[in-house]
Amino acid sequence: MEPLFQRLGKQIFKTGFLNYRKTRKRTAEENIQKAIKAVTESAENATLEGKTFFVSRVNVGLDTTAVREAILRIMEKDDDVLTAHRHS
Repeated sequence: MEPLFQRLGKQIFKTGFLNYRKTRKRTAEENIQKAIKAVTESAENATLEGKTFFVSRVNVGLDTTAVREAILRIMEKDDDVLTAHRHS
């Protein structure tokens, strides 16, 4: 049988690790939302100015997944708009 302090240590580690993962997940989602907002604003401004491309700065640290996700969502949204425009 393990000593009490070892069992408690394992439990504290598991609890801390789970909280850490939840926090990282929440932060990742917040980063995605920030990136989507920034990229959407840049895309709309570029469209209004008649530009075919744009450069956007997104402050999400090193979270490249957030930036990639934002760009993919904007591209999907843009494809839907273009498709609807072509069929009308």
